[in-house]
Amino acid sequence: MPLGILYNIPSLAAESQLTLTSNALNSTLEQLSSGSRINTGADDAAGLAIANGLQANVSALTQSVSNANNGIGELQLADGALAQVTTLLNRAVTLATESGTGTVSNAQRVAIQAEYSSILTEINSIGTSTTFNGQAIFQGGATPNTNAVDSPGTGTLQLNEGLTAGSTTTISAGGAAFTFTAANTGQVTTNQVTSAATNLTAGTALASGAILTVTRTGGTTTYTANAATTVGNLINAINTGTGTGITVAVTGTQTSGGLSAVLAGGALQINDLSGTDSLAVAETVDPNLNQVQSTTGALTAATAITSGTIETVLRNGVTTTYTAGAAATVGQLITALTTGVATAGTVGGATGITVGGTTPTSDFGAALVGGFLQISDPTNNNTLTVTESVHADLTVGPAALAHPLQDFAGGFANPTATTSTVQNLINAINSDTVVGAKASLVNGLLQVTDPFNRGNIAVTTTDTILGAAVAGAQTNFVNPTIGSSAPNANELVSNAGTSGTPLTAATTLAAGSITSFTAGGKTFSYTAPTGGSTIGALISAIDNPLTDPANLQAYIGTVGSAAGQLVVVDPLNNGNLAVGPTNANTALGTFSSPVTTASPTTNIFLSDSTAVGSSEIAVTIGSLNTASITNGSGTSAVNLAATDLNTQGDAQSALNLLGSAIANIASVRGNLGAVVNRLTAAGNVLNSQVLNLTSAESTITSADIPTVVANLTKYSILEQTGISALAQSNQQQQLVLKLLQ
Repeated sequence: MPLGILYNIPSLAAESQLTLTSNALNSTLEQLSSGSRINTGADDAAGLAIANGLQANVSALTQSVSNANNGIGELQLADGALAQVTTLLNRAVTLATESGTGTVSNAQRVAIQAEYSSILTEINSIGTSTTFNGQAIFQGGATPNTNAVDSPGTGTLQLNEGLTAGSTTTISAGGAAFTFTAANTGQVTTNQVTSAATNLTAGTALASGAILTVTRTGGTTTYTANAATTVGNLINAINTGTGTGITVAVTGTQTSGGLSAVLAGGALQINDLSGTDSLAVAETVDPNLNQVQSTTGALTAATAITSGTIETVLRNGVTTTYTAGAAATVGQLITALTTGVATAGTVGGATGITVGGTTPTSDFGAALVGGFLQISDPTNNNTLTVTESVHADLTVGPAALAHPLQDFAGGFANPTATTSTVQNLINAINSDTVVGAKASLVNGLLQVTDPFNRGNIAVTTTDTILGAAVAGAQTNFVNPTIGSSAPNANELVSNAGTSGTPLTAATTLAAGSITSFTAGGKTFSYTAPTGGSTIGALISAIDNPLTDPANLQAYIGTVGSAAGQLVVVDPLNNGNLAVGPTNANTALGTFSSPVTTASPTTNIFLSDSTAVGSSEIAVTIGSLNTASITNGSGTSAVNLAATDLNTQGDAQSALNLLGSAIANIASVRGNLGAVVNRLTAAGNVLNSQVLNLTSAESTITSADIPTVVANLTKYSILEQTGISALAQSNQQQQLVLKLLQ
C-alpha cells in the first residue's frame, strides 16, 4: 500500500478493534459484577421477554402461597372458636342432664338456668366478636340483612293477637312509605261515613233533584243530582269538587275539597281527609219517578181485579192501557205489564187483560213486593205514572198509584271500628302496592321483607304489642342476621314469572283447577269455582286463616330479577313446605324453594399471573348464633335460643337439641378441616411451581461465571494488545519525515 499522511488506516483499524474489545470487556465486567447474563434488552431481547414473564409468574405464585397460608390461618381460627363452642355445649349438656333429673328442685334449677343462659350468650358473643385481620370470622353472624326487618318483641306474637288501638306501623323502602293504623274497638270513626245500602254500583241511578249534604267543621257542601245522574257521577264530584250531572254548592268556610268517596263492598263510603272529626252526611228523600206502588196491600197473584177496571200507564208521553176482563187477576196484570201480551181468563175463555193504548210496550217491570204491586220503568225516564179507573182494586183514595219515596243509600252512619289484629296488619302490608313490602310471622316475630332487594327497608311502630318500648314511642324494627346459604324449606316460589308474562292478581285460573300446599302436617287446597277465578282470589284464600288450615302467607313479588312470581311462605317455620299432592294448576308453573341469602364468601385467590393459571377456593364459614346452629352444608338448623332448663321437661327437650347442635358444630369443623387440607395441598403445589419456574428463569438470566472470567481474561489481554497496536500504528506515519531530511 502507498505511504501517505492523509489517513492512517492501520490506526483506524486498531482503534475500531479496541472499541469492540472495550465494549465486550465492559459487558463482561457488568455480568461479573451483577451475576446476571442479561442486564439490558440488547444483551438478549428474546431471553429478557421470557425471563420477565417467568419472574411475574414467580411473584404471583409466591403471593398466592401467602394467600393460602392466610386462608389456613383464618379457618384454623374459626376451628379453634368452634372447638370452644363445643366445650361450652358439652357443659350445657351436663347442665341439661342435671336439670332433667327429678332429684333437683325448681329453686336449684334457677342457678342451673343462669349458667345455661350465660353459655348461650357466650356462644353468640363468639359468633359476633371473633375476627381475623379486622373482619368477622362468622360473617353471617355479623352481617345485617338490609332487605328484612324483625319486630323487637319476645317472639310470642300470634296472628289473632289484637294490636293497641290507634298505634301506627310505618314501612318504608325505595323512597316510599306505607302506614297502618290499628283500629279501635267500639270507637266511632268520626271522619268517615258509610251508606246502609250495600248493593250500589257506579251505574246506580240517582233521581233528579236528589241532594246529598256533607257537613264538617266550618261549613257544608251539597251535591244536587241532575237528570241521568249515577252514583259514579256523585263519587267523581265528591273527589274533585265538580262533576258531570252533579251541581256542587258550598256554604260557610269549608271548601268542597278534602273529601274522598269510594264504593266499598257495594256501600258508598265518604271520608273527610282534613280530619275535623265532625263528618256527617244526609240525603234528601225524593219520590222515585221511575217507580209506582199500589196503596192496597196483601195482594197475591190470584187476587181478582174487577171486570172493566182500566190501568193507564203513562211514560215519556206514551200511554199504554190494561183493561181487566172477566176473571182477571193481579198475576195476569203483571204478565201483561212485563210482556205486553193480552192474557186469557179462566171462565169461558174470556179475556183476562187486554193491552191497548197509543204504543203498547212490554219493557215495564212489575212484581209483588210485600203484598204491594210495584211497577217500574227500567229505562229511567223519570215520567212514569199509573192511574186506575176503579179505586178499590189497587188504590185506596187517589186514582193514581203512588210514587214510593226513593232513598238510594238507605242513610249514612259513622262506622264503628273493630280491633285490628296482627293478621290484619300482615294482610294490609301484603296488599300495599306503594312500598311493595311483604310480611309474615316468623318465630313469633313480625318479619317484613323487601322482595325488590332495595337494601333500605325500615319499619317503625308505636305499638308495645309489636315491640315498642313505651306505648306511643316510635321503635325501629331490627335487621336480622344473614344465615347460611341453603334452600329455604319454608318458602316456595313459582317459575311462571321467569318467562313470558309475569303473574298479576288478575291472572285467571281455569275453572276446576286445584292449587294445594302442605306444611306441618296440614294441607291447604283451593279449587277455582265454576266460571274461573284469579290469583288474587287464591292469595286471599291462602292469607285467610279461616280458609287456610296450614296458616300460610302468599303474595306476588320479584324474586331475584324475575318479576311476577307467586311466593308462598310458611311463617310457622315447619321446615317442610311443599306443593300438595292434589295440586293441578299449571297456570302457576312449578314451585321450588329459593336459596336463602348467603353469608359473604371468602375467596382465596391463587394465580400465576395468567388467566389460565388463576383459580379461587371459595370458603363460606357461615354464621354462628344460638338461634340457628347449622351443619356443614348450612341446613338442619338447631335453635337453642328458645330453650331453657327451668323445668325437668324443658331440660330433657333441650338435651336433645344440644346433642344435635354438637353434631352440627362437628360437621362444620369437618368442612373447615377439609378446606384447610385443600389449601395446604394448593400451597405445596404452588411452592413446587415457584421452585421450578425460578430454576427456569435462572438458566436464562444467570451469568456463567467461569465463562465470564475466561472472557474477562481474553478481553483484558486484547485491550492491552490493542492499545499497543494503536500506539505502533500512530508511530508508523513518523517515517514520512525521514524522506524530507
